Amino acid sequence: MSIATATHYDGARRVSDWVQLIRQQFQQTPHLCVTAEQASRLWGLETAEVEAVLSAFVDAHLLNRTRGGAYTLRLDPTPATPVAQQAMRISRQTWQRSTQRI
Repeated sequence: MSIATATHYDGARRVSDWVQLIRQQFQQTPHLCVTAEQASRLWGLETAEVEAVLSAFVDAHLLNRTRGGAYTLRLDPTPATPVAQQAMRISRQTWQRSTQRI
């Protein structure tokens, strides 16, 4: 299933689907290094949507953001809370804020 397909369900965004798919892409490709703009093209999402997810993963200690603005898998994730749960919570909040600006 592609990101573009997974993000639509009865006309509504499926936050859990795209969060899970993006996380899997980074975990399956540990050396993946993309900017938000590149990720937007790669997964077929709006830049604001991708930035919301990637920022949530940085906050959840799954990804690092480089000085150049690219996102990479963090090789030593902090096990404080389950990454998926924390990222989902943060991304929902960030998603709501980002879509209000669009």
